Amino acid sequence: MLLGQLARYGLVGVLNTVIGFALIVFFSRVLKTGEFVANLTGYLAGFTLSYVLNRRWTFASASAHKSSFACFSATCGVAYLCNLGVLFVALHVLKFEASVAQGLAVLTYAGLVFIGSRLFCFPQPSISKSSHFERDSNR
Repeated sequence: MLLGQLARYGLVGVLNTVIGFALIVFFSRVLKTGEFVANLTGYLAGFTLSYVLNRRWTFASASAHKSSFACFSATCGVAYLCNLGVLFVALHVLKFEASVAQGLAVLTYAGLVFIGSRLFCFPQPSISKSSHFERDSNR
């Protein structure tokens, strides 16, 4: 189950990155909205797609939208702050090359969002509950 979730999470990440970037290019180049509006539009679309696909597909959650969306938003916010902290330390304390520092920061963000989503935002039913459900449905 965990490996399947990790694979789906990675695919969702690739998809929301591609779609977000495509929207940024479309809004800035075709619609001529300006770079900041294009960037905001792309990021909001990517974030929304990430929430929807991770909730429904990656973690198959039945949790309430209001609470799970708030949790996912907060998790992403905390993960982004940690991303910035890792980036700062990697660049200014450890003196890593910028690409390496950015890579570590991105991995930090992705890992924390996965963990937070799995444990808090889209929690999985406990094994005892699912086993009990399976026993009851087989009667």
